[in-house]
Amino acid sequence: MPDVLVAGYEWSSQVSVAYSDDGTDWAWMQVPNNWTTEGNQQTSASVGLAYFNNAIWCAFRGVSTTNLYVISSSTWKHGDTGKSTVVGPAMTVFNDRLRIAFISEATGHIEVISSSAGESWDGWANTRQSSRVAPAMAVFDEKLWIAYIDQDTNRVKVMWSNDGTAWNPMPPTSQSSRVAPAMAVFDKKLWVAYIDQDTNRLEMIASADGKTWPIRVVPGQKSKLSPSLTVFRNALWAASVDASGLVPELISSRDGHSWEQHATRIPWLPATTGLTMITVPAAPSGPLVGGNQYVFSAPGNAPLPPLLDFQMQIFIYENLTFGADKPLSFQLNCCAGVVTTGRPPRQKITWQQYCLTMQPNSTQMILHVQNFGPGSVVDGVIQPDPSDLDPDNIIAMIAPNSDSQINFPSVGVIPAGWQFLMSLQYLGNKVSGAKCHVYDNTGAEVLGSPLTVKLPGQTGTQAFPADPTGVIDESWLEPIVMGQLVVVGYAGGNHATLTGGTGQIALSCTPALIPGDSWNNSACQQAGGGTAETSNCVYSHVPNAQNATLLQRFGAPPSA
Repeated sequence: MPDVLVAGYEWSSQVSVAYSDDGTDWAWMQVPNNWTTEGNQQTSASVGLAYFNNAIWCAFRGVSTTNLYVISSSTWKHGDTGKSTVVGPAMTVFNDRLRIAFISEATGHIEVISSSAGESWDGWANTRQSSRVAPAMAVFDEKLWIAYIDQDTNRVKVMWSNDGTAWNPMPPTSQSSRVAPAMAVFDKKLWVAYIDQDTNRLEMIASADGKTWPIRVVPGQKSKLSPSLTVFRNALWAASVDASGLVPELISSRDGHSWEQHATRIPWLPATTGLTMITVPAAPSGPLVGGNQYVFSAPGNAPLPPLLDFQMQIFIYENLTFGADKPLSFQLNCCAGVVTTGRPPRQKITWQQYCLTMQPNSTQMILHVQNFGPGSVVDGVIQPDPSDLDPDNIIAMIAPNSDSQINFPSVGVIPAGWQFLMSLQYLGNKVSGAKCHVYDNTGAEVLGSPLTVKLPGQTGTQAFPADPTGVIDESWLEPIVMGQLVVVGYAGGNHATLTGGTGQIALSCTPALIPGDSWNNSACQQAGGGTAETSNCVYSHVPNAQNATLLQRFGAPPSA
């Protein structure tokens, strides 16, 4: 199973996160600001990251306060730990509890708190060790370790605990630094990365026991900001920000001695406080290409809750190019909950498609909705074989287009910097249409935007037997419980071939989304779900975590 790199950092007074499954291409976002505190930017406030209870957790200091906050990817809403810190914290998981190490504003000591669920924080401990910069944490040899820079000597030091409460300082190393260290476990050794105080270069030391440090390596990257360490793809990865403070640099090593520089196409501004990186497991999936893509839903089994307040953002990083004669579409494919057994079934619409689609050799894009109803249902699922359909139950279909369209500057290209913001519209918990705003690379909304389709009042192309008029009202509509976003051919089973370009997908709704690899627990589980259109578009792996906002990179394959 592949892993995903997760980076956390402070940018423009907001916590930001970024994901990558290769260390080169990244998807990123500023965490939604419903938790932020007003105030000036705190350049010393690095963040702590951990993977816990199937979510990504982040600990950080407030913007205009010294309060220590915690957020998780399942809601991105902050919780106050009740503690205050003068610099950024560190975070890890030890003995099935989330742990945070921080410099107490009251004592100047490194203190540790813990939580069994990330809500209430107890297990407080004062290590009695002092530092002016953020500590680092790791679990090694069944012990919890902290690396820190001694307040008086600037020496790199470590300490350990069997329980997170009683702490045992080790003799100081012979290395010195003025910025926060980083820590990881690799090749059965404890590794500490730091920026040497005399040379401003990235250095690392390693130990098999935490007492003696016989290994010292100098990869040589210059930086004035704290580094980060993690293990990814069976190698030790280090992140630093170059001496100018402008370019994040990533290196990796399979033996701790020979280092490889990675070209990083990072679409976000570099952090002013350095990066924090962790590695988390990727969600299970098959090949992520064309119509084969993650399927998202709320956690759990049927009956799944409706997905509400659904929003989709697509941002184009590099010109997305494709054959003008067979252009692409962005398809948001969704499915209703498990169908009620009956002949005819009680649901009129189950499979729902909300598509931004183009036409051959045209610069136009429209919003197209294509929704289908079930045929006969046996044991709660649609029968995909036409011979199993009830002849008295004609499948209902809705296929309206938006009244307006937008135009790109030329055929076969969606320019870099363009973005699409589509939100589903609702009547109660049922989807009643969609609206999409489109912006060009200057941030201006383009002519014809927003593209809008409102379903009530439309006429279905095939009448539902219980409603001979075919006019769509609320009784036709259904909630969605599952879906996927794919970049595929424009219509009619066509194939789109991307020849270049990359972009980013961001999906958000209530409740949080879990990525999966099947349509089980929805009305589409028997037929398998998915679309008839295909492409060579590739998608990145995403964390196996609850996501209030699901981020993913997409684009032409590397060989294109």
